[in-house]
Amino acid sequence: MSEPARPLVLLDLRFDDGALVARAFTVEVADGVERLGVRWEHAPDEPGFVAIGDGVAHMPASVVTAITEADVALEPTGVQRWSWHRELPAESPWLMLMIVLPPGHTFTSATPGPVAAKLHRDRIAVTTMMQADADGRGELGFALAPTADAAAAVQILAIAGSRLASTDSRTE
Repeated sequence: MSEPARPLVLLDLRFDDGALVARAFTVEVADGVERLGVRWEHAPDEPGFVAIGDGVAHMPASVVTAITEADVALEPTGVQRWSWHRELPAESPWLMLMIVLPPGHTFTSATPGPVAAKLHRDRIAVTTMMQADADGRGELGFALAPTADAAAAVQILAIAGSRLASTDSRTE
């Protein structure tokens, strides 16, 4: 028996009057889909794909049943630190998560750590996989810092990959 397709959420982060806010784009897929078919690196040349967010990623239109948008709350956990939580169903305890960072900002730590990073319209975009804990809850924890060179920051994130999670300096 194959695993069900993992859900996908894109968080578009931005500062609004000094507060970090997020817009979530949640992709719903057709029943029986085993692979999401996400194109992360570039827009596909062939027709039949839908853009996620403002084109951060693309998916085959044949597997997407809906893309919903909603503002979501981020929980401040310290100076320039936040977290985001999501309940994940037992039948699919994983979430493919894409995060578009606010203009002029980069991660200084993230759990789970990014598995890929790229520059998207002068903003840093990362992707990762979130796994549910024993209670069925997934958590993203991260810290942001200003950066004057987003392209260089993308290179650092790409090299660091999931090692960012091990540099997390939160005090418990």
